[in-house]
Amino acid sequence: MYTYDLLFDRIKLPAPARETFFNIKDKIQPRFDGIRAAFFDGDSIDSIDSKICEIAAATGENEDGIWLAVCVMLADTTRELYLSRGIPEDIFYDTMSDITIWADVCRRDWGTWGIHGQFGWLSNHLRATLFRLGRLQFEIKHFRCDEYNKNGRSVRRGDPVMNIHIPEGDPLTKEKRFDSYRRAHDFFGMDVFVCDTWLFYPRHTEFLQPDSNILDFMRDFEIIDSSEETGDYGNMWRIYGHRESYDPAELPRDTGMRRAYADWLAKENKTGSGYGVRFY
Repeated sequence: MYTYDLLFDRIKLPAPARETFFNIKDKIQPRFDGIRAAFFDGDSIDSIDSKICEIAAATGENEDGIWLAVCVMLADTTRELYLSRGIPEDIFYDTMSDITIWADVCRRDWGTWGIHGQFGWLSNHLRATLFRLGRLQFEIKHFRCDEYNKNGRSVRRGDPVMNIHIPEGDPLTKEKRFDSYRRAHDFFGMDVFVCDTWLFYPRHTEFLQPDSNILDFMRDFEIIDSSEETGDYGNMWRIYGHRESYDPAELPRDTGMRRAYADWLAKENKTGSGYGVRFY
């Protein structure tokens, strides 16, 4: 039988985060049905956010903790959506594990167990439009470039494609990547993958180690578009966590990735991203 404890065990939510949830759950329950109805009726995230602010003011609870509780409680309905569509429960639990990832980021960067600024992202999981299939996450998007052709196959602007996201976690090994590609192909019945990510910054080849899993991942794709390089360090929080400053002299260098980026930025280089495509 489905219970919150079963969900927490399957997504490996730490005990302090579970305690946060149970301390808040009953306090928000009287208003929760309205939030759930609004969310699954397609209300905007800003509209939901205003309701959370009201609950925080009425209960004195931290908004991040309330967001965590709301995500967990909305997952009840998400599970029903999975069951109605015949989607295996394993995929449900794997997809909901992003709640744990972002709860841990909240604790690491903001000092409390909760969900900080990521409800808009998690709404994709909770509305059952994004799925974790092995190491990677996938959702259906539309191809954004004019056309791509390879070996007699083509994809054009607006065509539906499988868009990839890379959650925090285990190393992005070739075995795990190709297992996810296979799962996504079987799940969606489609054969075109795209990925728009800072991991595909074309100049990674200049400063990451040749055996880097990131470079190996890039080689799975043809990078057909890239963003203008920027000095605003927009994705550096993914490497270093949220910080007041990304001054290279102050950045931690305790991993190969952190050392490589700190050295790169110290030379007044910029950051960027890329858009890659591959056929299954």
